Amino acid sequence: MLAMVVLLAIIYNIPSFFEHDIKNVSNDCLSRVESQLVYSAMRTDKLYFILYKTLIYFLFRFLFPLACLTYLNARLVNIQKVFSRRLILTAS
Repeated sequence: MLAMVVLLAIIYNIPSFFEHDIKNVSNDCLSRVESQLVYSAMRTDKLYFILYKTLIYFLFRFLFPLACLTYLNARLVNIQKVFSRRLILTAS
C-alpha cells in the first residue's frame, strides 16, 4: 500500500519538474549574463493548467482525501454502534 502511494505521488509530481525553464538574460548595467527562471511552454498552455493544476489538484488534494475520511469516519461510527449494542446485550 505504501509503495502504491509513493508511486502515485511520483507520477503526480513528474509534470511539475517540466514547468520551468532557465533563460539567460544579459544585464547591460552589470555587463554580464544572468539566469532567470521562467515558465515553460507547457506551463503557459491553458489546457495543461486547467487539467493538471486545477482538476487533478482538486481530485488528489481535496476530493480523494475527503472521500477517504468520510468513508473511514462512517466505518468508525458503525463499529462504535456494534460495540455499544454488544455492551448493552452483555450487560442485560
